[in-house]
Amino acid sequence: MSLALCYKNQNEETLFKEECQLARQLAGSKKFKDYELARLEAICIPEENSEARLDCIKGICQLIKRSLESGMVHVSLVKQDPLMQYIRNSLCFQDLVGDNEIQQINIVPFM
Repeated sequence: MSLALCYKNQNEETLFKEECQLARQLAGSKKFKDYELARLEAICIPEENSEARLDCIKGICQLIKRSLESGMVHVSLVKQDPLMQYIRNSLCFQDLVGDNEIQQINIVPFM
């Protein structure tokens, strides 16, 4: 996940997509928990505004909702999670965290 984020921040599109694919394979074999999957999908979300992006956001929100309902994660963590910056402005995310004025947290890439 971290390497995919580094490639994304470096605008290395091909390496980014390859790393997302590998991370998804690992996630499937390791039985990631819902919130871990939501974080991975938030990193690997398509950049362009498309139907695929909207579907991905809906899926991420469903994973977050299950995590909140099960008590796996607290809403304050979700609100402040820097990996959620990619979906923070979506309506479903804002509905889940119950706050339309979410503080933006920026990720500084490691160089």
